[in-house]
Amino acid sequence: MLVPRLTDTVLATVYDALEETANRAGYATFVSNTHDDPEEQRRLVSLLLGRAVDGLIIGDARLDNDNIARMREHGADIVLLSRRSPDAESVTIDDVAGGRIAGEHLVALGHQRIGLVCGPLYASTAADRLDGFRAALAAGGVVLPSERIYEEGFDVAAGRRGAQWLLDRPDAPTAIFATNDDCAMGVLRERGLTPGREVSVLGYNDIPISRELTVPLSTVGCPIREMGMRAAETMLAMVHRLPVSSVMVQPTSVARATTGWPLSI
Repeated sequence: MLVPRLTDTVLATVYDALEETANRAGYATFVSNTHDDPEEQRRLVSLLLGRAVDGLIIGDARLDNDNIARMREHGADIVLLSRRSPDAESVTIDDVAGGRIAGEHLVALGHQRIGLVCGPLYASTAADRLDGFRAALAAGGVVLPSERIYEEGFDVAAGRRGAQWLLDRPDAPTAIFATNDDCAMGVLRERGLTPGREVSVLGYNDIPISRELTVPLSTVGCPIREMGMRAAETMLAMVHRLPVSSVMVQPTSVARATTGWPLSI
């Protein structure tokens, strides 16, 4: 399995479920970190194919290059995980639906000035969540201007920088959607504002720590372990030359304490 960073809680959980499923079927797995670098991805894929692996599960597909298409030209069995690409079957969260859930939640609470802190848009996870979120806001009569979209990364530090950038604006948002929970926790750490009262903060994935925070994080719940299990099952079917197709697992709304009605609209 190729991933950007296995230190990411979501990817670590996915890999655990994937490994369990593969081991039960008699297959061994191992993981390599690419740091989301296309050149490193190409190097590692060449190395793995040279060792005659049965298949590749790839968690770092990007929308801005043709690496996946080139791998397919070499006859590799490939399943994409978490991120999608038009060039291979994938197992993903329905991220457009997840973004829509996030937008509908904030609109239903009455927020009109909403900001977004998202990962890089070469990752379908960020691009699709943005698309769904923007569509839900538009349906509720809320505009998401480009100057309220902060694009950087999925980690805590990116969340802190994104919150600082948004909250320094003269039209600072009353609510911020971060496209994963780590990023949302970075937003929560900025300025000492009371989440759910002075500013609403919404995350994505519902990793375990989200519910254990002093102020539990509102988020979009995702069946992360199911995604890992389904990716392994799809690869096993592919290896045994059975028909396969892309899979989308469905997200849900998880409203907790970090979102509430705006103090002023």
